[in-house]
Amino acid sequence: MVKLVGVLTVLTVFILYYSAAIAEETNLPIVELSDGQIEGREFPIDEERKYYGFIEIPYAKPPIGDLRFKEPLANDKWEGIRKSPFNAAMCMQKSEGGSEDCLFVNVFSPDLSKKNLPVMVWLHGGAFIYGSSSEFSPKYLMETGEVMVVTLNYRLNVFGFLSTGDSVVPGNMGLKDQLLALKWVQKNIENFGGDPNKVTIFGQSAGAASVSYLMQSPKSEGLFHRAIMQSGSSLCAWALYRNAGEQAKYLGEKLQLNTESSDLLVEDLRALSAVDLQKQSASVYLTDTIASNILNGHLFVPVIEPESETAFFTEKSHQLLLEGRHHRIPTIVGYNSLEAKSADILPEMATEVLQKYEYPENLVPAGMNVTESITKMIAGLKIKLKYFGLGFASLSPNSDLLQFISDDQFSRAITEMGSLLSKYANTYFYIFSYEGILPKSFKRNGVGHFEELPYIVQVKELPEHGLIVRQRMVRLWVNFAVTGNPTPTENPLLGNVIWKPMSKDNEMSYLNIDTDLKVKNYPTKVSFDFYTKLFNDYGVPPFDTY
Repeated sequence: MVKLVGVLTVLTVFILYYSAAIAEETNLPIVELSDGQIEGREFPIDEERKYYGFIEIPYAKPPIGDLRFKEPLANDKWEGIRKSPFNAAMCMQKSEGGSEDCLFVNVFSPDLSKKNLPVMVWLHGGAFIYGSSSEFSPKYLMETGEVMVVTLNYRLNVFGFLSTGDSVVPGNMGLKDQLLALKWVQKNIENFGGDPNKVTIFGQSAGAASVSYLMQSPKSEGLFHRAIMQSGSSLCAWALYRNAGEQAKYLGEKLQLNTESSDLLVEDLRALSAVDLQKQSASVYLTDTIASNILNGHLFVPVIEPESETAFFTEKSHQLLLEGRHHRIPTIVGYNSLEAKSADILPEMATEVLQKYEYPENLVPAGMNVTESITKMIAGLKIKLKYFGLGFASLSPNSDLLQFISDDQFSRAITEMGSLLSKYANTYFYIFSYEGILPKSFKRNGVGHFEELPYIVQVKELPEHGLIVRQRMVRLWVNFAVTGNPTPTENPLLGNVIWKPMSKDNEMSYLNIDTDLKVKNYPTKVSFDFYTKLFNDYGVPPFDTY
């Protein structure tokens, strides 16, 4: 027995010694922040190069208990050294998984000895109901050694975008999370070697719409200096819920809760466990999506708030942009050539949903604010004839359906966004048309929603010819973050192309990103002109979306 104890003691000492030796050998970096110390991790770029990541740093108190549905509060200090996991926890998702304790930032640096590196802050997409910072990698941006990257979580679905339409829960908690995270960046990024005066925010889909809203909110003044919007805008119909006061009541009625007042309803909603609230609201979300006009948006997205000192935004986005009441900073805006088509999945369900759009008035964008039935019918007939001819919309060729959804939900609103921004600051417009990531057996004309991500922030195996596209995309985005211009000088990698800002003087110049880079004029001119005339002839301004 004594001998066995002796062996175990020696083994324990050896393990402790060996563990200490490994810790000393790896020499993981530690950064001192105002809230405490954070230990980072090393991540490989290739066999020789690495970058550093500081994962799951709290920027807000966990929004649980009485803090559910409230504005985020700055986090408390912590004792000791906080360790970095490989991935940060994700926020509660639309159906299953996630945690309410999820308000974290992740900071990545190519070289901790460098100072004043430009900072790129990524806002993930996911229709405001799912997604997380951990789904994306800064590896390709880290390869350049020229920028730092920050990724972050923000509250989603009912947890981030419930609204009672009054001061009880005015809404936009998820956007206010982003705002607090950007304040955290301003306060702490210098400790990692970043430049707080050179921050670029960029995002895709709901992340791009978030970028758009941040550009228009007076609360974000000075927190960033450049912006990139990929496949999304605050002018997209899906980025705004128009009946904020009805949203929470609708949810309460479906869950058979007390809806006599906002206070009583929210009290009942806070009493539910996070998992129960998640499941119940996901079911209501699905029911509402099927029953309502899906083209006009859905539950649990940003809302126009009632006036208050803490409101994120209180006016219609289109009007703010039209009048130049936004942060006038250099911006990149664009979309993929056939947004409605994602990867290799044909939206078969959309055909069934579109059966209700045999009634032309249902094709009219809600943002036009048309109420007169005759006017709405005429406008709807024009849309139906343009995209579906005299036949049935639900039985039309898939190409017609995909083009209609792409134009209606993405390209027209995003083009309008670029056009309005270009009047006040340098705005670089693009269309991503490179189909190389698709299997050769899959044939179709156009690039779907999120298919540009593997060329910037999503690590995937690419075909040989896709590597050059990735290098170009990264170079354009990094050039912009560093200088405010994606092509400050001629560069052989970029085909010596000079990407000019969008303006009427240069015929709305844009960059077509395909196997080659080509500067063209008037993005999606036919459909954009069609909708512009439609809004002018039949719409009732001010428009809330476009």
